[in-house]
Amino acid sequence: MIRRCVLFLMAACAASAPVGAVPPVPTTPAPIDQVILAKRFEVETPFPYRWSAEGIEVREGWLLVLEADPALIRPRESAEPVLFVGERPAQRLSRGGRSGRMVVIVPAMADLRRAALFFGSPGLPEAVGSRDAKRESARARASGIVLDHAREFARAMRRGGDALTLADYNELLAEAYRLIQDYVLPYDTGAEAGRK
Repeated sequence: MIRRCVLFLMAACAASAPVGAVPPVPTTPAPIDQVILAKRFEVETPFPYRWSAEGIEVREGWLLVLEADPALIRPRESAEPVLFVGERPAQRLSRGGRSGRMVVIVPAMADLRRAALFFGSPGLPEAVGSRDAKRESARARASGIVLDHAREFARAMRRGGDALTLADYNELLAEAYRLIQDYVLPYDTGAEAGRK
């Protein structure tokens, strides 16, 4: 099951990646356009969060479905814009293709509804420390691109339903797999392809 989930996530990333030359990295900071779903989770066995230099262990957090400019989330063979939720890089699990939709993991934070959502400077999320994150957040706020997503988060949390209690990271990936099937792939293939 775990192997199938990992293989599916890899295939989903490849299938949703646009064909052709990858355009230059867009200007950052850049906003998230929409918060589609927010689902709280808890894991019985904590896992190391490798998408930040802080080295935290995750016991609870959020699975989010977000939408942004597809050019910001295209796979690249170089540094790419780091997605921030609050002052922490988010772990991207899918690559949005033409729709710009993606599923991400975010460790728990005090108030997700007030978190700034934005793409920061191109780099590697695992190299971002707390000082870097604060600097990126201040830069995004000063640029005026940070939108107030509080109402969207409230709707997205209702859409996400009850919190999940999962055994471990592998079960979390299996849940992410379901979200990718429901919220990303249908918008990147077939008649509904393209941004809404």
